[in-house]
Amino acid sequence: MEHAEEFFLMDIDCQLEARHKGEEGFLDFWNKKKWQITMYLTMQPCHLSTDTGGTKPDHSCCKVMIEAKRKLGENVEIVIKPTHLCKANWDLKYAKNKEHVNNANEGVNMLFKTKGIELKCMEEDDWDYLLQYVQEGTTLTNCERSRRGEHDGIIRNYLEKVKQAEQAPEDQVTKGVAGLEI
Repeated sequence: MEHAEEFFLMDIDCQLEARHKGEEGFLDFWNKKKWQITMYLTMQPCHLSTDTGGTKPDHSCCKVMIEAKRKLGENVEIVIKPTHLCKANWDLKYAKNKEHVNNANEGVNMLFKTKGIELKCMEEDDWDYLLQYVQEGTTLTNCERSRRGEHDGIIRNYLEKVKQAEQAPEDQVTKGVAGLEI
């Protein structure tokens, strides 16, 4: 089963092939112009943490995104905005598979350490932007006071804690987010 991150990497490979062949009609990310690609994902990229059918146990979308960034080059920034966290913010004492939780956190840390990749929380403007692509007449509740806004706040807090832990001196980082070892 392919994940969105894999389709993204395949698209980059197709763009590179078209560029190499001299074809026209593709986005030339390699023209030294500054680009920002925002990926809206249902879940944060997985890292050896998925137990859904068809996904190999050693699969890492975090590594796929790092490879995509490498292929795109320094002039392209990738912003990843997940609408849900999967295992990354789970408390180990309640987890059935502690290794998956640790792996998910490790993957998030890998992304934060990669120059040119940012993990950010969805904001109300993002929801408004995406609304144009859904069925006409669909409305959103006031994001700030809704369960969605509350959930986005949980994601925001988690990502801020991980980012702060990444920026702390190594000897000060003993416990990660939600008491998880990092």
